[in-house]
Amino acid sequence: PMIEQIHTSTSQANLEPLYRGYGMTLSKLGDKLEATDAPKECVALRKQMAEDAKALAQLNTKLGHEPQVNNEEFSALAAVQQEKMHRYGSDLTEITYHPHC
Repeated sequence: PMIEQIHTSTSQANLEPLYRGYGMTLSKLGDKLEATDAPKECVALRKQMAEDAKALAQLNTKLGHEPQVNNEEFSALAAVQQEKMHRYGSDLTEITYHPHC
């Protein structure tokens, strides 16, 4: 539901808390992945998944703390961040659905 709200909202006032919340969720996911005891052949994959989750968390969290910019500036910043998020998100999705270890 949080992702859907992010994709459908246009108000900075609504988006910032959503980005903060999603960032916290992704950070927790990264922590859990790092703490997972993976089989030897899956350690590199687990590490990559944790790194992708943490990178996504940082990008989302940054968008959740931008009160000094106006709506127009926020939209431009979000567009730039979205491209980065897409890269990490696609990688995380791919290795989640098709693990190669």
